Amino acid sequence: MSQDRRTTEDGASKQPPGGAPRLWHRRAAVINALAFVLNVAVVGASSVGLLGRTQKGVSDTFTTLITPAAFAFGIWGPIYSGESAWVVWALQKGNERARSVAAVGPWFSIACALQAVWSVAWAQEALLTSTAILSVVSACLWASAAGLRRARAAGDAPPPNGIEFRSSHFTIALHAGWVLAATLVNVNMALVGAGAMAALQLWAAAASLLALGAAGTAYGVKRRDLGFGAAIAWALLGAAANPGARNGRLSVGAARGLQGVLTAGGVALAAVLARAVRRSAGARRDARRE
Repeated sequence: MSQDRRTTEDGASKQPPGGAPRLWHRRAAVINALAFVLNVAVVGASSVGLLGRTQKGVSDTFTTLITPAAFAFGIWGPIYSGESAWVVWALQKGNERARSVAAVGPWFSIACALQAVWSVAWAQEALLTSTAILSVVSACLWASAAGLRRARAAGDAPPPNGIEFRSSHFTIALHAGWVLAATLVNVNMALVGAGAMAALQLWAAAASLLALGAAGTAYGVKRRDLGFGAAIAWALLGAAANPGARNGRLSVGAARGLQGVLTAGGVALAAVLARAVRRSAGARRDARRE
C-alpha cells in the first residue's frame, strides 16, 4: 500500500489527512512560501522608495479623513511574523499536509502576489488601479480566512491554542481585516486625488466606517473571526488617533463628530471581541474539567 493512500476495512481507499495527495500539498506549501517572500520583498522595496514614491509619501500626499496614525501600521509586524512562521512551518516534513494548507486553497498565494503588484501601482500614484487591485487582495484574503474558519468549524483544523492556528487562521484573518480597511482608505484616497469636495469626502468616510463596522461585527463577532475583528478595531482606533487628518479640512463640529464615531466604534468592537475571547477561554476550561 502506498504512503499517500490508506485502505479502509471494506477495501475502499481514502486520502490521508489533508484531503489531497502529498505532492499537491507540498507544491501548495512551496507556492505559498514563494508568494509570501515575493510580497514581503516588493512591499519592502516600495516602502523605501525603490519602485517610485514611498508608501508613506503617497499616503501623506493624499491624506484622507480616515487615514490611520503612523503607529497603526505597526500591525504589519504581527501579520508578517505570523505568516512567515506559518509558511516555514508548513514546509517542514510532515506538515505540508496540514489542514491549514488545504483550507486556504490558492487564495493566500494569489493575495500575496497581487499585493506585490499593488505596491508597484501605489508607488506610481495609480490610485484607481491600486484600489482595484487591493479590492481583489482583500477578497482573496477573506476567502483564505473563511476556508480556515470552515475547517475549524468542521473539526478539521487544529485547536485555537495550537501554533498552526495562531500563525495561520488568526494571522491571515488579521491580514484580511487590515487590508479591507486599507482598501476603503484607498477608495477615499482616490477621491482626494480626484479633487472631490469636502462634503463628498465626509460622506465617503462615513460610508467606509459603516462598512468597517458591519464587517467587524459580522465576521469578527458573530462568526468569531477574532483576527479579522481585531484588525478592524485597530484600524478604527488608529484613524481616531490621527486628528490631523481632519483638522482644517472639516468644520470643528464635523471633525469632532467623526473623531467620536471612530473612537466609539473602535472601543466598542474591541470590548465585544475581548468579551468573546473571555467566553471562549471559559468554555475551553469547562470542557477540560469535564
